[in-house]
Amino acid sequence: TTENLFSIAMISLNNIWIVGHHGMVLHSTDGGNNWVMNNTLSSEQLNSIAFKDNRGYIAGNNGTLLQSNDYGNTWQPVSLSIIDDLFSLSMTESNTQLLAGQANEEYVAYFADEIYKTEDDSTWTNYYVPNFMDIGVANLYFLNDNVGFYLDAAAAFCNCSHMNIFKTTDSGQTWSISYQASTYNSNSPFFSGFSDLIFVNDTIGYAYVSSKFFKTINGGSSWLSTSKKDFNFESFTIYPNPSHGNTINLEFSNPATSDFTFEISNISGKHVFSVERIENGPINISSLENGLYFVTILDDGKFIGSEKFIKSN
Repeated sequence: TTENLFSIAMISLNNIWIVGHHGMVLHSTDGGNNWVMNNTLSSEQLNSIAFKDNRGYIAGNNGTLLQSNDYGNTWQPVSLSIIDDLFSLSMTESNTQLLAGQANEEYVAYFADEIYKTEDDSTWTNYYVPNFMDIGVANLYFLNDNVGFYLDAAAAFCNCSHMNIFKTTDSGQTWSISYQASTYNSNSPFFSGFSDLIFVNDTIGYAYVSSKFFKTINGGSSWLSTSKKDFNFESFTIYPNPSHGNTINLEFSNPATSDFTFEISNISGKHVFSVERIENGPINISSLENGLYFVTILDDGKFIGSEKFIKSN
């Protein structure tokens, strides 16, 4: 297909789904080696697909919502009695939540201020979300039934732009700022176009907007900006881990070429220790209590890499 493809969902390593423009649905049962195309379910732009076990949803423009209870073998339309565009589905153990607003046909911008939620795949309720400077929400991700995030971003006429990440810990009843970023550089603005939020586990998550990456290693308590090139960062090792003492050793895969900063945060995300101009060798951690910690390596304030370690005397 030459259609734009907007969202991917993997039920397993072999069972993969993709949706896109003009009702495009692609399905692979062999890990992506071969694909079956289906564009008969809808003629609308399909913005997001998500699965939780056998349950699945596809969300699209003009109120298009499709549901499956058999791993996508069959799909049935769901009516929310709205004409808003639906995008950015998020499914957890008990809840399904999705953004409703306006999705530009050229996939340039998303503007949403409302979330629809179901706990039983039958009854849907809606609630409005706060958005900074009326930017409009662009992406939604729930880590579990209670903890969720949404991202908004936009450029303004002042040659400035803003990006915000909001967080909820009560399933969307209340939201608070998790991260804010602004730029007055017209060459690298934040736009409300394609964006993404995803978590690898309870602590490590990524946000992407306008070719910029952001990473959290403490469940969204704080975020660090990074860039595409930083994903090829120089790897490092912390040993012994667990420490079994008051010293850990830091070893880079190659001799360090920059004056790195070494930071340690506790499980709550609070910075508890830092060393400037770090190099290979031992680090005294006698001031730390026993427990789990996160190590972050920074180069001139920019995220390079992270690891976790346990101090255990």
